[in-house]
Amino acid sequence: MEGAVDFRILGPLEVSDDSGPVRIPGRHQPRLLAALLLEAGKVVPLHRLVDTLWDDHPPATARRQVQNAMASLRRVVTSGIETVGDGYRLTTDRLDATTFVRWVREAAEAASRDDHALAHALLCRALDLWRGPALAGLPGRLLASAAARWDERRLEAHENRMETELALGQPGRVIGEARELLDAQPNRQRLCGLLMLALHRSGRTSEALALYGSLRRRLADDLGIDPGRAIRDVHRAILRDDASPPGPRAPATSSVPIPAQLPNTADFTGRAEELATLDALADDTATGTVVTVISGTGGVGKTALALRWAHRRADRFPDGQLFVDLRGYDDAEPLTPSEVLHRFLRALGHPADAVPAELDEASALFRSTLHGRRVLVVLDNARTVAQVRPLLPAGPGSLALVTSRDRLTGLVALDGARPLGVDVWSPGESRRLLTELVGADRVDREPAAADRIVALCGGLPLAIRIVGATITTRPRHRLAEIAAELEDGDRLDRLAIPGDPRATVADGIRLSVRTLEPATRRCLHLLATVPTEDFPDSLAVAVTGLPEADARRHIGLLTAAHLLERPRDGRLRFHDLVRLYARREGETLLSRRESEAAVTRLLDWWHDCEDITEYDDRAATVTAFAAHPGVWRAARPLAANVHEGRDPRRIRALARLGLAAAETASDLHGQAVMHNLVAGTYWVSQRMDEATAAGELALRAARSSGDPVLTARQLATMGVFTQLTGDQADSKTYLLEALRLCERHGDPADIAARLAPLGSVCVALGDYDEAEEYLTRALEATTDDRVTEDVVNQLAVLCLDRGRYREGLRWVDRALRDPDAPRRYMSLQIRVRLSLAMGRAEAAHADLKTVLDERYDAHPQQSGRRELLAAYHLLTGELDLALHHATEFLRGAGRTTSVFHDAHAELVSAIVRDARREHPAAIRHARAAERAFRRMSGPLRRGRALAVLASAHAGLGEYDVAAGYRGRAAEIFARLGVTGTERLPEITRVPDRVTGR
Repeated sequence: MEGAVDFRILGPLEVSDDSGPVRIPGRHQPRLLAALLLEAGKVVPLHRLVDTLWDDHPPATARRQVQNAMASLRRVVTSGIETVGDGYRLTTDRLDATTFVRWVREAAEAASRDDHALAHALLCRALDLWRGPALAGLPGRLLASAAARWDERRLEAHENRMETELALGQPGRVIGEARELLDAQPNRQRLCGLLMLALHRSGRTSEALALYGSLRRRLADDLGIDPGRAIRDVHRAILRDDASPPGPRAPATSSVPIPAQLPNTADFTGRAEELATLDALADDTATGTVVTVISGTGGVGKTALALRWAHRRADRFPDGQLFVDLRGYDDAEPLTPSEVLHRFLRALGHPADAVPAELDEASALFRSTLHGRRVLVVLDNARTVAQVRPLLPAGPGSLALVTSRDRLTGLVALDGARPLGVDVWSPGESRRLLTELVGADRVDREPAAADRIVALCGGLPLAIRIVGATITTRPRHRLAEIAAELEDGDRLDRLAIPGDPRATVADGIRLSVRTLEPATRRCLHLLATVPTEDFPDSLAVAVTGLPEADARRHIGLLTAAHLLERPRDGRLRFHDLVRLYARREGETLLSRRESEAAVTRLLDWWHDCEDITEYDDRAATVTAFAAHPGVWRAARPLAANVHEGRDPRRIRALARLGLAAAETASDLHGQAVMHNLVAGTYWVSQRMDEATAAGELALRAARSSGDPVLTARQLATMGVFTQLTGDQADSKTYLLEALRLCERHGDPADIAARLAPLGSVCVALGDYDEAEEYLTRALEATTDDRVTEDVVNQLAVLCLDRGRYREGLRWVDRALRDPDAPRRYMSLQIRVRLSLAMGRAEAAHADLKTVLDERYDAHPQQSGRRELLAAYHLLTGELDLALHHATEFLRGAGRTTSVFHDAHAELVSAIVRDARREHPAAIRHARAAERAFRRMSGPLRRGRALAVLASAHAGLGEYDVAAGYRGRAAEIFARLGVTGTERLPEITRVPDRVTGR
């Protein structure tokens, strides 16, 4: 669990930490946790935990089951639970029930001092902790009994709160709640007495007396008893008209005006989470003034949220509700704090000539006037901190709601304001609002069009309301027509109601943009060229063309103004409609040179970005700027995405966009890079003829460009392609030319990158001494961990081929030091081969378990598993299993880009068939392998195929034929410099009758 852990039992059992809700698994664990929480800080004996789970019928293993379940629980709740003797104790200071008890106690203390306002606020906070019946949903007699006791405490707190409301002179607040509770508890006398008092003090004495009569009859009929003394006293006091409240009357008197300035709001929907947050913040007014800044982009519904909450909770502020539109984002001049204070003070009863002219004096008078009162102050549409700060009340009881397009961070930092960001709506919330505006019938008839409208409005409530109004005034138009108009025309122009500037999305954005300083405004226009939904900070900095510190300052101002959003750390996002506005304005205010320079910087950033997780955004950028001559630069790193499972057809289409732009610009460098990217997409699709043809075009363009390093890279690509198609000799020729160019013109990294594949080809050709030289040079020259890993693996393969098994293990162990190495899977396969060649079945089996792990199921080299399994079972003598895996390995042949893989599968099948004495089948597979390795110049494995042919023919009694094959194999082995067991296939030992041992 992460960070502090919160426990809640006042409702269904809930546990949460800093990362969110924590699930308590199992059948017993939730009830055990509940039992510990009910006695938090105390030791709960084991026998009581047994009773909690099984009531009076525990099984014989009950104690052990409790101990096991508790151990499981402690793996989830990792702190706070301890074993004490023959029981357990949970210690926590973050339990809702504990908080509830404390606040109820503090409320009682406040009421005893006649501080009924504080008592009421504390009881409201305490009751807001409840989410339903205590421990709802948990079975068991003991838990049900404890839950009933807590529910009784909750009811008592409700009654205490009603008493404080009566003491505060607010009987109207009691009546509805008391009736609802009395319906569930009709014989509860204290509750009935409170309702009687509330009715009497509201001028409804006859109802109060009738209520008492009903209670008396019900008690007599149901229980055979009379009402208690307390409620009889209430009844007599009402009859004498002496039922005055026990505390002071409501704080307001007729001599002090009670302002009620909240304007009406439109139909409101959603925002349940934000409303709940405001409710929770309001609970803190008991200890001081609460200031909340509701911020968000224009049109997101900040004012609607503030007013909705203010109307709902106005009864918490019986001394008045003040409201002002500060006009911070308006064509009219913003109101000054002095102007607002004059309005507020006059509303609070001060004559105009008594309001001080000096701002500081007026602000002090405002705070003094509100001292000791409970007033709600709504400061709408604020622009700056300076505009707001003099208008804030002080002291307990009051709350200030500030709405602004700016985050007003200064209020948070210096005035203790609580920030509440308001984001655009989700698609579901947006659709619900559209449905409310235009009717469910129209939305249900055209759900796809409704969803498109919602998407085009970007979740902005103002935009949805404008479209909704348009739809309702055009009842004969289909939603699809409205969506098409939004999509095809200027969307910002469509999102406006003529003649009403406040109902215009573009105008709302304009009012935010015009407050920016010129340099920040220019950054907004430049960033609008970015076509993706969100983008990294570093890209934004690059696009501005400014020094990083300056760029980040302007970006900070844009995010503070909600013209840019931060969906998560390190990322920025435009609202779609803000981007449209910024682009449209930028087309007028930015010069063509500035715009083109921004796009060039954007493409250059993508050229230098190697992060493969940015694939979709990179693709969107290439598509958006397909006509730009440098767009190929953004497409170049897609080569990495080719090899991580992305759709090669989509990447090929993007590469062709870059190629077309490079051809239009006669950019040979760009043409070479894009032809190479096209070739890579064919390669992963196993279309090697087309890959080779595209690779040749890339090489031709690179040679024509005159760039030797680019040419070397394309030669290296052709070297890889020809190796995969089986022409090892041509591959070596390409790679040698690439190396020579890099040695003359490249840097050490280019040289190392050419040496590694050249060494690999030389291993395949059997040129081991040359291979070892190239690989050793590559290892000394490279600083790239991936190249190092490839080289170390190739050195291990070289040692495997030459029979230097222990040295090979040292190389592969070096490759496996890093648990996160990208080629780790290949290194494990090589170590399995080495272990099998050494006859170490147990060591091979240990690595095989990892190789067979499901996390490698999609690995490009996973087909090699079958070969290793065939080899392992051959070594252990399990020939049926060896045949099964060899057959599956062969079945996978033809589905890869490597002819070597296909030939090797034939060789593996030949060896297994020969071991099973299925000699005709062994001969058939061995001949296919020998032909393939002869074509691709793979002498070692060709020699091994000849050795299997010798063994199989000998098994058929054809000794002269066998001798011929044996001689040819021996000649190859001698030329390669391998003798004895080094001649044998790495997956098994060739039978003795072939080697003569």
